[in-house]
Amino acid sequence: MSNLSFDDRLRAVVERVTPDGRESTEALIAKLVHAGATSDEALERLVRDRTVPSDLRGSGCWLLSRLGSKGARDVFLELLADPEERIREDAAMSLSLVTSAADSVAIAALIDKVRHDAAKSVRIAGMFTLGMMNVSAAASVMLALLADLVEDDELRADAAEAMAHMTDDLIFDALFAALDDTSPLVRYSAAYALGEQGDSRAIAKLTDLAADQAMTPWGTVSSSAESALEQLAARED
Repeated sequence: MSNLSFDDRLRAVVERVTPDGRESTEALIAKLVHAGATSDEALERLVRDRTVPSDLRGSGCWLLSRLGSKGARDVFLELLADPEERIREDAAMSLSLVTSAADSVAIAALIDKVRHDAAKSVRIAGMFTLGMMNVSAAASVMLALLADLVEDDELRADAAEAMAHMTDDLIFDALFAALDDTSPLVRYSAAYALGEQGDSRAIAKLTDLAADQAMTPWGTVSSSAESALEQLAARED
């Protein structure tokens, strides 16, 4: 942890935010400080305190993950079991900033959330974090989820996206097959992930998919296919 004072580290968090977000960040921090978060230990107590409103605890998780606090990783692992869905989700997302793919305990806990949490939002947060951290050890879980046609389409799509930077011999074939999935969400995310994977074997299939005008919350499937093709072309230049 830095030798800077707690107040100096709070100011550093604000400075790292883009200028248009600094006012709201300062207000968030002021609210937490007013609630008693005047040190690392006090902030950790606040986010653990189940009598504190979940929105304030969630804001505390956001701040704790950016302060470089020594105990943040253990706090978030504990909060993965919190009864509040919002807090489990925030804890799963926050772990991406305070640990690494080498942390087998944290990775196992996140994989467990993806597999078993009762809340869809928490499962998605776990997949997002594992994808952000490029945890190839989680590829088998994502492959199984993507292949499970009974699963929620958004979860399957997020599993495809999470594999964008993972390494596993089965990933390309699974993503390639997902370009024909009945769900536009899955096709969209599979195209994105293949573009990130950078394997030119996908070019012909992605070219066909560029005619797919099915709409998703993120845009048309064709837009994802076209972006993937642009990425693949740039890699070949």
